[in-house]
Amino acid sequence: MEKEVQQKLIELNLLDAKLRELQQQEQIIEQQIMELQLLNNNLSEISKTEKNTNILAAIGSGIFAESTIKNTDEVFIDIGAKIIAKKSIGDAKELVNKRIENVAYIKGSIVDEMNKIILQLKILEKDIREKISKEQ
Repeated sequence: MEKEVQQKLIELNLLDAKLRELQQQEQIIEQQIMELQLLNNNLSEISKTEKNTNILAAIGSGIFAESTIKNTDEVFIDIGAKIIAKKSIGDAKELVNKRIENVAYIKGSIVDEMNKIILQLKILEKDIREKISKEQ
């Protein structure tokens, strides 16, 4: 009986580790959703901005360059394989919204998996408690 409890404890630890990993993935995905929503807001702000407005443009890692917005109707989008395409603000927002939907779907799948693991953990914990109490 003790071996059985030890085996179940190992299984419990493995499931717990998997749950923590999924929680980290969920946090990363939530951060991606927030960044995409911010991007969507920024696109809306660009469309409201007057042409030839001076701005600070983020170029990465908290570094900005002074620049001027010459066109407030279109932006350039990386469409993959290092190919850049000019798109209207509306098309860009549509693309961002699709990305948000895709990432949210992935998040939903992760949450579903987490819920399954939580249920398995509860069942295992109950089973372990019952086996330990029978041994006493």
